[in-house]
Amino acid sequence: MVVDSASPPNPFQKSIGDFNADGLPDLMVAGQDGPVVWYEAPTWTRRQVSSTASSQSGSAVGDIDGDGVDDILVGMTWWQNVNRGASWIARPLPASNVGTHDHVIIDVNGDGKKDIIIRGEISSQIVIHLQQTVTSWRTFYVDPGIALNGVDVADLNNDGRPDIVVAGIWMENPGGDVATRQWLSHQFAPSWPTFAFVKVVDMDGDGRRDILLSVAESVGKISWFKAPADPAYGTWTENVIATGLDHVHACVVADFNNDGALDVAASEHEGSGRLLIYLRSGSSWQANLIASNEKLHNLRGADIGRDGDIDLFGASPWGTVPVILYERQ
Repeated sequence: MVVDSASPPNPFQKSIGDFNADGLPDLMVAGQDGPVVWYEAPTWTRRQVSSTASSQSGSAVGDIDGDGVDDILVGMTWWQNVNRGASWIARPLPASNVGTHDHVIIDVNGDGKKDIIIRGEISSQIVIHLQQTVTSWRTFYVDPGIALNGVDVADLNNDGRPDIVVAGIWMENPGGDVATRQWLSHQFAPSWPTFAFVKVVDMDGDGRRDILLSVAESVGKISWFKAPADPAYGTWTENVIATGLDHVHACVVADFNNDGALDVAASEHEGSGRLLIYLRSGSSWQANLIASNEKLHNLRGADIGRDGDIDLFGASPWGTVPVILYERQ
Protein backbone atom coordinates (compact mmCIF):
# COMPACT_ATOMS: atom_id res chain seq x y z
CA MET A 1 0.00 0.00 0.00
CA VAL A 2 1.03 3.62 -0.50
CA VAL A 3 1.42 5.34 2.86
CA ASP A 4 2.15 8.73 1.29
CA SER A 5 2.10 9.53 -2.42
CA ALA A 6 4.56 12.41 -1.96
CA SER A 7 7.50 11.79 0.34
CA PRO A 8 9.91 14.42 1.64
CA PRO A 9 12.37 15.26 -1.21
CA ASN A 10 15.12 12.67 -1.61
CA PRO A 11 13.91 10.49 1.28
CA PHE A 12 17.22 8.87 2.16
CA GLN A 13 16.36 8.21 5.82
CA LYS A 14 13.79 5.63 6.91
CA SER A 15 13.24 4.12 10.36
CA ILE A 16 10.51 2.46 12.43
CA GLY A 17 9.54 3.26 16.03
CA ASP A 18 6.62 3.73 18.38
CA PHE A 19 6.46 7.50 18.72
CA ASN A 20 3.11 7.82 20.50
CA ALA A 21 3.58 4.82 22.83
CA ASP A 22 0.40 3.08 21.67
CA GLY A 23 2.14 -0.24 20.97
CA LEU A 24 1.95 0.10 17.19
CA PRO A 25 5.02 0.68 14.99
CA ASP A 26 5.02 4.07 13.29
CA LEU A 27 7.09 4.99 10.22
CA MET A 28 9.69 7.77 10.01
CA VAL A 29 10.97 9.36 6.79
CA ALA A 30 13.38 12.27 6.38
CA GLY A 31 14.44 14.03 3.23
CA GLN A 32 18.05 14.75 2.41
CA ASP A 33 17.56 18.32 3.65
CA GLY A 34 14.29 17.71 5.49
CA PRO A 35 11.58 17.66 6.49
CA VAL A 36 11.53 14.90 9.11
CA VAL A 37 8.08 13.35 9.33
CA TRP A 38 6.42 10.35 10.95
CA TYR A 39 3.36 8.41 9.93
CA GLU A 40 1.07 7.42 12.77
CA ALA A 41 -0.23 3.86 12.66
CA PRO A 42 -2.72 2.59 11.73
CA THR A 43 -4.18 5.51 9.71
CA TRP A 44 -0.74 6.73 8.56
CA THR A 45 -1.49 10.33 9.41
CA ARG A 46 1.58 12.40 8.50
CA ARG A 47 3.05 14.44 11.34
CA GLN A 48 6.07 16.73 11.17
CA VAL A 49 9.05 16.57 13.51
CA SER A 50 11.22 19.21 11.83
CA SER A 51 11.12 21.26 8.65
CA THR A 52 14.88 20.80 8.13
CA ALA A 53 17.44 18.02 8.47
CA SER A 54 20.77 16.99 7.00
CA SER A 55 22.18 13.50 6.56
CA GLN A 56 24.14 11.51 4.01
CA SER A 57 21.76 8.59 4.50
CA GLY A 58 21.73 7.71 8.17
CA SER A 59 19.00 7.72 10.76
CA ALA A 60 18.03 5.70 13.80
CA VAL A 61 15.24 5.45 16.32
CA GLY A 62 15.58 4.69 20.02
CA ASP A 63 14.85 5.90 23.53
CA ILE A 64 17.85 8.21 23.88
CA ASP A 65 16.65 10.11 26.96
CA GLY A 66 15.37 7.05 28.82
CA ASP A 67 11.76 8.17 29.23
CA GLY A 68 10.31 5.04 27.63
CA VAL A 69 9.35 6.64 24.30
CA ASP A 70 11.30 6.53 21.03
CA ASP A 71 13.30 9.55 19.89
CA ILE A 72 14.57 10.22 16.34
CA LEU A 73 18.16 10.65 15.16
CA VAL A 74 18.95 12.04 11.70
CA GLY A 75 22.43 13.18 10.74
CA MET A 76 24.01 15.16 13.58
CA THR A 77 20.74 16.04 15.34
CA TRP A 78 18.41 14.00 17.49
CA TRP A 79 14.88 15.05 18.28
CA GLN A 80 13.67 14.47 21.82
CA ASN A 81 10.14 13.14 21.82
CA VAL A 82 7.97 15.22 24.14
CA ASN A 83 4.48 14.14 25.20
CA ARG A 84 4.34 11.07 22.95
CA GLY A 85 5.00 12.70 19.63
CA ALA A 86 3.02 15.87 20.27
CA SER A 87 6.18 17.99 20.12
CA TRP A 88 9.90 17.56 19.56
CA ILE A 89 13.05 19.28 20.84
CA ALA A 90 16.06 19.43 18.49
CA ARG A 91 19.27 18.32 20.24
CA PRO A 92 22.44 18.82 18.14
CA LEU A 93 25.37 16.46 18.69
CA PRO A 94 28.99 17.67 18.91
CA ALA A 95 30.52 18.57 15.55
CA SER A 96 32.33 15.84 13.64
CA ASN A 97 33.83 15.55 10.15
CA VAL A 98 33.19 11.82 9.91
CA GLY A 99 29.93 12.07 7.95
CA THR A 100 26.45 10.70 8.61
CA HIS A 101 25.85 7.59 6.52
CA ASP A 102 25.10 5.06 9.28
CA HIS A 103 23.74 5.46 12.81
CA VAL A 104 23.40 3.14 15.80
CA ILE A 105 21.86 3.98 19.19
CA ILE A 106 23.21 1.70 21.93
CA ASP A 107 24.79 1.79 25.39
CA VAL A 108 28.48 1.41 24.50
CA ASN A 109 30.07 1.73 27.96
CA GLY A 110 27.49 0.03 30.15
CA ASP A 111 26.50 3.08 32.19
CA GLY A 112 22.79 2.69 31.45
CA LYS A 113 22.63 5.65 29.06
CA LYS A 114 22.15 5.32 25.32
CA ASP A 115 25.14 6.42 23.26
CA ILE A 116 25.33 7.21 19.54
CA ILE A 117 27.66 5.70 16.93
CA ILE A 118 27.93 7.36 13.51
CA ARG A 119 29.83 6.46 10.36
CA GLY A 120 30.24 8.44 7.14
CA GLU A 121 31.18 7.39 3.61
CA ILE A 122 34.36 9.33 2.83
CA SER A 123 36.49 8.00 5.68
CA SER A 124 36.88 4.71 7.53
CA GLN A 125 36.64 6.53 10.85
CA ILE A 126 33.74 6.02 13.27
CA VAL A 127 32.67 8.62 15.82
CA ILE A 128 31.20 7.59 19.18
CA HIS A 129 29.24 10.03 21.32
CA LEU A 130 28.99 8.90 24.95
CA GLN A 131 25.97 10.40 26.65
CA GLN A 132 26.63 12.35 29.82
CA THR A 133 23.26 14.13 29.81
CA VAL A 134 20.79 14.77 26.99
CA THR A 135 22.67 17.96 26.20
CA SER A 136 26.24 16.85 27.00
CA TRP A 137 28.28 14.25 25.14
CA ARG A 138 31.84 12.92 25.35
CA THR A 139 33.16 12.23 21.85
CA PHE A 140 35.93 9.94 20.63
CA TYR A 141 36.89 8.08 17.45
CA VAL A 142 37.84 4.56 16.42
CA ASP A 143 39.17 3.58 13.01
CA PRO A 144 38.94 0.04 11.60
CA GLY A 145 41.09 1.20 8.68
CA ILE A 146 38.87 -0.33 6.01
CA ALA A 147 35.47 0.20 4.37
CA LEU A 148 33.70 3.52 3.86
CA ASN A 149 30.16 2.84 4.99
CA GLY A 150 28.13 0.25 6.82
CA VAL A 151 28.25 -0.47 10.55
CA ASP A 152 26.49 -2.54 13.18
CA VAL A 153 27.08 -2.92 16.90
CA ALA A 154 26.65 -6.14 18.89
CA ASP A 155 28.45 -8.35 21.40
CA LEU A 156 30.35 -10.83 19.22
CA ASN A 157 32.55 -12.47 21.85
CA ASN A 158 29.94 -12.79 24.62
CA ASP A 159 31.79 -10.63 27.12
CA GLY A 160 28.76 -8.43 27.74
CA ARG A 161 30.17 -5.47 25.82
CA PRO A 162 28.93 -4.31 22.37
CA ASP A 163 31.55 -4.50 19.61
CA ILE A 164 31.67 -2.52 16.37
CA VAL A 165 31.39 -4.34 13.03
CA VAL A 166 32.14 -3.01 9.53
CA ALA A 167 32.65 -4.76 6.19
CA GLY A 168 35.44 -7.21 6.96
CA ILE A 169 36.59 -6.06 10.42
CA TRP A 170 35.10 -6.17 13.89
CA MET A 171 36.50 -4.03 16.68
CA GLU A 172 36.52 -5.40 20.21
CA ASN A 173 35.04 -3.23 22.95
CA PRO A 174 37.79 -2.96 25.59
CA GLY A 175 35.50 -2.16 28.51
CA GLY A 176 36.40 0.31 31.21
CA ASP A 177 37.04 3.78 29.84
CA VAL A 178 36.21 2.90 26.23
CA ALA A 179 37.17 6.38 25.03
CA THR A 180 40.84 5.96 26.00
CA ARG A 181 41.47 2.22 25.78
CA GLN A 182 42.42 0.41 22.54
CA TRP A 183 39.73 -1.24 20.43
CA LEU A 184 41.43 -4.32 18.92
CA SER A 185 40.60 -5.11 15.28
CA HIS A 186 39.78 -8.65 14.10
CA GLN A 187 39.34 -9.64 10.47
CA PHE A 188 36.45 -11.83 9.31
CA ALA A 189 35.94 -11.05 5.57
CA PRO A 190 39.17 -9.74 4.00
CA SER A 191 37.97 -9.22 0.43
CA TRP A 192 34.52 -7.64 0.83
CA PRO A 193 33.86 -4.45 -1.22
CA THR A 194 34.43 -1.09 0.45
CA PHE A 195 30.75 -0.12 0.70
CA ALA A 196 28.46 -2.54 2.50
CA PHE A 197 25.36 -3.06 4.54
CA VAL A 198 26.25 -4.79 7.82
CA LYS A 199 23.95 -6.77 10.11
CA VAL A 200 24.91 -8.88 13.13
CA VAL A 201 22.45 -11.72 13.77
CA ASP A 202 22.53 -15.39 14.78
CA MET A 203 21.66 -16.78 11.36
CA ASP A 204 21.75 -20.49 12.22
CA GLY A 205 20.48 -20.53 15.80
CA ASP A 206 23.66 -21.90 17.37
CA GLY A 207 23.89 -19.13 19.95
CA ARG A 208 26.77 -17.33 18.21
CA ARG A 209 26.29 -14.00 16.48
CA ASP A 210 27.00 -14.21 12.76
CA ILE A 211 27.50 -11.32 10.32
CA LEU A 212 25.49 -10.61 7.17
CA LEU A 213 26.92 -8.35 4.46
CA SER A 214 25.45 -7.01 1.21
CA VAL A 215 26.97 -4.85 -1.52
CA ALA A 216 25.67 -1.33 -0.96
CA GLU A 217 27.11 0.66 -3.86
CA SER A 218 27.91 -1.85 -6.61
CA VAL A 219 26.73 -5.07 -8.23
CA GLY A 220 27.57 -8.09 -6.13
CA LYS A 221 26.35 -10.52 -3.51
CA ILE A 222 24.74 -11.03 -0.15
CA SER A 223 26.55 -13.40 2.20
CA TRP A 224 26.48 -14.37 5.83
CA PHE A 225 29.61 -15.28 7.73
CA LYS A 226 29.28 -18.03 10.32
CA ALA A 227 30.93 -17.16 13.63
CA PRO A 228 33.60 -19.57 14.90
CA ALA A 229 33.88 -20.66 18.53
CA ASP A 230 36.54 -17.99 18.97
CA PRO A 231 35.35 -14.96 16.95
CA ALA A 232 38.63 -13.11 17.47
CA TYR A 233 41.00 -15.75 16.10
CA GLY A 234 38.87 -18.45 14.49
CA THR A 235 37.87 -18.63 10.83
CA TRP A 236 34.58 -17.08 9.77
CA THR A 237 32.94 -19.20 7.04
CA GLU A 238 31.22 -17.37 4.19
CA ASN A 239 27.82 -18.61 3.04
CA VAL A 240 26.59 -16.95 -0.16
CA ILE A 241 22.88 -16.18 -0.25
CA ALA A 242 22.65 -14.52 -3.68
CA THR A 243 24.78 -12.95 -6.42
CA GLY A 244 24.24 -10.33 -9.12
CA LEU A 245 22.39 -7.85 -6.93
CA ASP A 246 22.49 -4.16 -7.86
CA HIS A 247 23.12 -1.77 -4.94
CA VAL A 248 21.47 -3.38 -1.91
CA HIS A 249 21.63 -0.62 0.66
CA ALA A 250 19.86 -2.52 3.43
CA CYS A 251 18.45 -5.95 4.23
CA VAL A 252 15.80 -7.14 6.66
CA VAL A 253 16.55 -10.43 8.41
CA ALA A 254 13.47 -12.19 9.80
CA ASP A 255 11.48 -15.40 9.64
CA PHE A 256 9.12 -14.35 6.87
CA ASN A 257 7.34 -17.70 6.41
CA ASN A 258 7.24 -18.71 10.09
CA ASP A 259 9.16 -21.95 9.60
CA GLY A 260 11.69 -21.26 12.36
CA ALA A 261 14.55 -20.28 10.01
CA LEU A 262 15.74 -16.73 9.36
CA ASP A 263 15.15 -15.39 5.85
CA VAL A 264 16.51 -12.27 4.15
CA ALA A 265 14.65 -9.47 2.35
CA ALA A 266 16.69 -7.24 0.04
CA SER A 267 15.89 -4.37 -2.27
CA GLU A 268 18.01 -3.06 -5.12
CA HIS A 269 18.00 0.72 -5.43
CA GLU A 270 19.63 0.64 -8.86
CA GLY A 271 19.14 -1.44 -12.02
CA SER A 272 15.85 -3.28 -12.14
CA GLY A 273 15.06 -2.24 -8.57
CA ARG A 274 13.87 -5.64 -7.41
CA LEU A 275 12.42 -6.34 -3.98
CA LEU A 276 13.26 -9.95 -3.12
CA ILE A 277 12.80 -12.28 -0.19
CA TYR A 278 15.26 -15.14 0.10
CA LEU A 279 13.65 -18.01 1.99
CA ARG A 280 16.07 -20.35 3.68
CA SER A 281 15.80 -24.12 3.53
CA GLY A 282 18.78 -25.78 5.17
CA SER A 283 21.84 -24.43 3.40
CA SER A 284 19.97 -23.31 0.27
CA TRP A 285 18.03 -20.13 -0.47
CA GLN A 286 14.94 -19.66 -2.65
CA ALA A 287 14.54 -16.25 -4.27
CA ASN A 288 11.01 -14.83 -4.27
CA LEU A 289 10.41 -11.72 -6.36
CA ILE A 290 7.96 -9.40 -4.60
CA ALA A 291 8.19 -6.39 -6.93
CA SER A 292 10.34 -4.84 -9.68
CA ASN A 293 11.36 -1.25 -10.36
CA GLU A 294 10.54 -0.12 -6.83
CA LYS A 295 14.19 0.77 -6.04
CA LEU A 296 13.47 0.89 -2.32
CA HIS A 297 16.39 2.35 -0.40
CA ASN A 298 17.21 1.75 3.29
CA LEU A 299 14.56 -0.98 3.47
CA ARG A 300 13.06 -1.50 6.93
CA GLY A 301 10.90 -4.25 8.42
CA ALA A 302 8.67 -4.84 11.45
CA ASP A 303 5.39 -6.47 12.42
CA ILE A 304 3.43 -3.36 11.48
CA GLY A 305 -0.05 -4.79 12.04
CA ARG A 306 0.87 -6.75 15.18
CA ASP A 307 -0.48 -9.85 13.43
CA GLY A 308 2.56 -12.07 13.83
CA ASP A 309 4.33 -11.51 10.52
CA ILE A 310 6.98 -9.13 9.20
CA ASP A 311 6.06 -6.28 6.84
CA LEU A 312 8.43 -4.13 4.76
CA PHE A 313 8.62 -0.40 4.23
CA GLY A 314 10.75 1.90 2.09
CA ALA A 315 10.96 4.50 -0.66
CA SER A 316 13.13 5.25 -3.65
CA PRO A 317 15.95 7.65 -2.67
CA TRP A 318 15.57 10.29 -5.36
CA GLY A 319 12.89 12.93 -5.85
CA THR A 320 9.46 13.16 -4.29
CA VAL A 321 8.23 9.57 -4.40
CA PRO A 322 5.65 7.25 -2.84
CA VAL A 323 6.33 5.89 0.65
CA ILE A 324 5.45 2.22 0.30
CA LEU A 325 4.43 -0.42 2.84
CA TYR A 326 4.35 -4.06 1.85
CA GLU A 327 2.09 -5.95 4.25
CA ARG A 328 2.20 -9.72 4.25
CA GLN A 329 -1.25 -11.18 3.51
